[in-house]
Amino acid sequence: MTKEEFRLIKKHPLYGYNKLKDATELSSLTKVGVLQHHERCDGSGYPNGLKGDEISMFGKIIAVADTYDAMTSVRSYRPAFSSVEAYEFLIGDGNTRYDLQIIEKFTKCIAIYPVGTLVKLTDGTKAIVVKNYSDNPLRPLLRNIETNEMIDLQCDGRFLNICIKNVIE
Repeated sequence: MTKEEFRLIKKHPLYGYNKLKDATELSSLTKVGVLQHHERCDGSGYPNGLKGDEISMFGKIIAVADTYDAMTSVRSYRPAFSSVEAYEFLIGDGNTRYDLQIIEKFTKCIAIYPVGTLVKLTDGTKAIVVKNYSDNPLRPLLRNIETNEMIDLQCDGRFLNICIKNVIE
């Protein structure tokens, strides 16, 4: 994008708010969330450069969900990031650009590795995700596709040094 195009893009929260501000079926919290969904806790966002507690809780929630959605979606200028990459990005920016408490709650509502996902472990084992743990989204219960052995990355001490290396397409 050119600088002018990016300047126009940065106005979309204001355009969205103006479209919705008179809608009686939406709460004022929703409308403010739309306006603030690109504000960042460190003040680096737009359209108003708000920071910390100046941003509504709903604005912070939408910011996390919108960023995750944008990262995991194909764009004209890049392929989609994996769920793990988006999760790592959000955690890395927690308490800087995004509210870490919201990120933690958000990641309990999504599956980093959805049930049925085929993965390769760091020891070379190929497995399928059987169950996710909301308190530890990176360490699901798996089934080895060759031996049918259950691999519980969260609870079984035999697998403490094993992690998911990548998703197999």
